[in-house]
Amino acid sequence: MKSMNDQGKEVTEFCNKYWLMLDEKEAQRMYGGKEARTTHRLEEMKWRQWADDWLVHLISPNVYRTPAEALASFDYIVREGKFGALEGAMAKYAGAAAMYLISKRLKSRHHLRDDVREDLYEAANKWVAAVGGDRPFMGGQTPNLADLAVYGVLRVMEGLEAFDDLMRHTHIQPWYLRVEKAIAEAPRSPSSAPPQLSLSSRLQLTLYQYKTCPFCSKVRAFLDFHALPYEVVACAHLPSLGLLNAHRAWVLGRARAGSPHDTRGSQAMESPPLLLPPAPTRPRSSPPSWTSCPQPSGEFLGGCPGATP
Repeated sequence: MKSMNDQGKEVTEFCNKYWLMLDEKEAQRMYGGKEARTTHRLEEMKWRQWADDWLVHLISPNVYRTPAEALASFDYIVREGKFGALEGAMAKYAGAAAMYLISKRLKSRHHLRDDVREDLYEAANKWVAAVGGDRPFMGGQTPNLADLAVYGVLRVMEGLEAFDDLMRHTHIQPWYLRVEKAIAEAPRSPSSAPPQLSLSSRLQLTLYQYKTCPFCSKVRAFLDFHALPYEVVACAHLPSLGLLNAHRAWVLGRARAGSPHDTRGSQAMESPPLLLPPAPTRPRSSPPSWTSCPQPSGEFLGGCPGATP
């Protein structure tokens, strides 16, 4: 469905992007009885969409808020990318300068306040209020997809000043630590993962991660939570104007290439949990069910331009 966004540009909307296609048994296992099921599913959808439509846009303006913060962010990228001395210096200073300027454009585009930290703090406290005080996670006793989506977005800031400020000035830290603990305590053998996500013990997923890419972080949080085996390869593109968009375009390009018959392939790749990866052989008129989804491996295999082994 095509519509106009806030900037007056035509965009394509996918109405079922956040709706999981489950049979009766699977829906009951995940969401409970019929009466509570609709409420819980709609709540989960609402906050997953909020994470993608609002929370994710607060990251870059906060991570690159000042020249000092931008430089600190690129320090990590240079270290993980294993740049040489000259390349590292160019990447650090050119990349930090570019992203600092881009962050100001994003601040204006999304109508953020003069101090973008205020928007970040407000969003975090809004999420905590939505979870409430009577349950550890939005999913109840275990994190659901909304928990993982929000956690994945915030995780990209770990180790940076914006993250420390967020933990210090909001009420989100207890929830964040609970999700972190739940992921760490998730069973580590593929056989103990949920049946619909089970993978061959011989399969090793490769996640080409760019440090400040919220999408990469959300995927990694999902893989950790479901105990899927994978390795992380740092994506070492030389920083340039629009670097994050270039990285994201590469990821989405792989989705489209692997799913030429599925127009929703790129949107499935945008979804934090990747529960509905592209199905190249499935007719458009026959949407995949939970149990018939192909194993989520192809989206992570192959070479990323600039990736370091």
